[in-house]
Amino acid sequence: MFLSITFIVYVSIPKLFNLHGKIVISNITSIFLVTIYILIVYNVTLTSSIFCVILGYFGYFVSIAMFGWMTIICLDLSWTFCRFTIPRRGSDFSKFLSFSIIAWGLAALLTAVVLCLDITLPDWSEWKPNMGMSSCFIEEVGNKRMIFFHIPILALVLINLILYLITIYSLREQGHKRSQAVKKVTSPNR
Repeated sequence: MFLSITFIVYVSIPKLFNLHGKIVISNITSIFLVTIYILIVYNVTLTSSIFCVILGYFGYFVSIAMFGWMTIICLDLSWTFCRFTIPRRGSDFSKFLSFSIIAWGLAALLTAVVLCLDITLPDWSEWKPNMGMSSCFIEEVGNKRMIFFHIPILALVLINLILYLITIYSLREQGHKRSQAVKKVTSPNR
């Protein structure tokens, strides 16, 4: 319900439909799709059916996309607060297009890798994801889920952490420069 309200607010208020608003809308869309996926998986028994396999790839794609969009939000916020050192060039459309290619493209690329491995590797391989075989997602046996799902998400979360630390450092430096400027203005000339 709150996703819907947030979506409606961002779409209906023209002032919010800027670059950051479009990024938020894309993230909301991916979160909504993940929610739909989870509702289906937990309420319908589909194991080992073709629908379960397709649903598994869909769930994988939208989950990676959701974390991708969260990373894009961190990148955009970091870029906004650090813009005094990094110029923002290009139109909002070109930036949003680049961000979309990164978020949706990363999800598509990783999904394609999982699909290719599922198709090409023999059933006995420890690297075969076995999408949709034991659940409507990557098989839990061995380290498959960790390798194909948790490690990519960990990488995105680490990128978010680095961007957060860069933003904190940048804000701290801006505050320090601001306080130095105030001291110069308020101190008597010698």
